[in-house]
Amino acid sequence: MLDRISPSDRFNALSLVPPFVGISFLALIGLTLIALIPGMITLGLLLFILPGQILIAAPTLLYYSLAALPGYLLARFLGSNLLGATVVAAVLAAAALLPHYRSQSQLEKLLATDITGPVPSSFQPRSFELPYPEQDNYWTNWRQPESHDPTPPPPCADLCQQLLFKGHIDHVIIRDHNARGARMISTETQKRGPDGSMQRMVEVTWLPRWRRFHLEHRESCPETLSLIAAEFVHEVVGGRCLIEDTVDQREADVLVSLSKPLDVQGADGQFRPDLNIAFANIESAPITITIAEQHDGNLVPAEIRTALHASNARVPFYFTTRRCGGGEIPNLCLAAATEPFANSRADPFEMINRRYGFPVVPGSKPARLSSAPTSENDRATVNAILRQDYGTGLIPTTQSKLVASFLSARLKNGQLNQDDIELIRLALKQHAFAASIETDKLPSDTYQALKPLLPDMFKRIAHSAKGQQEMVQSLNVMLGHYPAEDTNPYSSALCQDSKNARLRVCYQREFRTRTK
Repeated sequence: MLDRISPSDRFNALSLVPPFVGISFLALIGLTLIALIPGMITLGLLLFILPGQILIAAPTLLYYSLAALPGYLLARFLGSNLLGATVVAAVLAAAALLPHYRSQSQLEKLLATDITGPVPSSFQPRSFELPYPEQDNYWTNWRQPESHDPTPPPPCADLCQQLLFKGHIDHVIIRDHNARGARMISTETQKRGPDGSMQRMVEVTWLPRWRRFHLEHRESCPETLSLIAAEFVHEVVGGRCLIEDTVDQREADVLVSLSKPLDVQGADGQFRPDLNIAFANIESAPITITIAEQHDGNLVPAEIRTALHASNARVPFYFTTRRCGGGEIPNLCLAAATEPFANSRADPFEMINRRYGFPVVPGSKPARLSSAPTSENDRATVNAILRQDYGTGLIPTTQSKLVASFLSARLKNGQLNQDDIELIRLALKQHAFAASIETDKLPSDTYQALKPLLPDMFKRIAHSAKGQQEMVQSLNVMLGHYPAEDTNPYSSALCQDSKNARLRVCYQREFRTRTK
């Protein structure tokens, strides 16, 4: 009977969906909402596994049920099962495939601007402009006063130093936003004010500046804002000096720049990454590295590479779980099932090495966290550094690094000879040496061999001066490995003076005395 009536009468005669279909949709919607609550899937899996599996499956079933609903309604109200089945098949195929191809297309757009010129290049640059180093704190010498400015000058970091010391180029420049010595120009204009009258306005424009780094041979190297990488410490101590100055002209054969293709400008004018790409999972914000060369006064992009680590939706599309917190028992949250995207790497070291042949490679550790390689051949140099008279100042940072690295290597060796003992005694007496040395987890033979130096250690701790904190902390750690009967004869004399009560060895001694 229903097959012979018109579609309009059929629509009026039938309910929108049968009760069992409506109940099924309500159940799937309820289960999906429960699955979206953090921790509920984990709880469901702990309850005999099946409840958790139902919660995981519910969003996928709801997704494909909604996709099939238009075809079902067409068949129900138009009476054409063939049309309904065709629409259901088409929509289900689209629901299974489109998320994959859409997310893949969105990710490919991020790589659309990438270009690679012929390599190796016949162009041989003598100067580079580099972007401001992101991890500048690990390459900044905190002894320099400008390092404490709100916007300190840029240091010459890993790539910069490798280009100079290993690539033998003329200079490297980096844009400098530091306010010290900055120049500006002011322009007077006439503008109409709110009341309609012409008013004198002064516009201030800050002129751009660049920090320039180059190498010079000198008898003694000046202290620099940049910390010297461990592999170049010997060269600087030997007189191949890193020189830093500020210039007003942008002179570089090659410009290396960084940009973030996903950055969007907010209402406050600041750029922030927008990682909301449908059905894709981006591990970290992509970064585009551009190498541009100076040709006839124009910058010409020679190579553009985007670093992208991402994944896109699987085929067919479905929902699964991902870890979103928890401890030994993880919290599981709903997520679209993904597969790895053809990840793209962008490494300025590799790009410069491949294009220009400079032997630059990423360093394993930043300068602040690395020790210089040393050998027995450095003993005479270390001895000479410690015997110099530095007045009230400190030994330059690079020379201090060489001394600290040599002493730390001898201490960790565990086989100290008399020359080593005398060299360490000299370092304790040289108040200009203030770098930290390795004093924890040393061989027991090392602590035993250093017992004759306990009086010198306490004298050095008593010498309180600016910039001595690292050395004092190293000695405090070392003294913690000696029993009280070894240190009490020296700590009692030191701690009798009230001005030394704040010293760690004194309040630790007081604590041990009170707890007996």
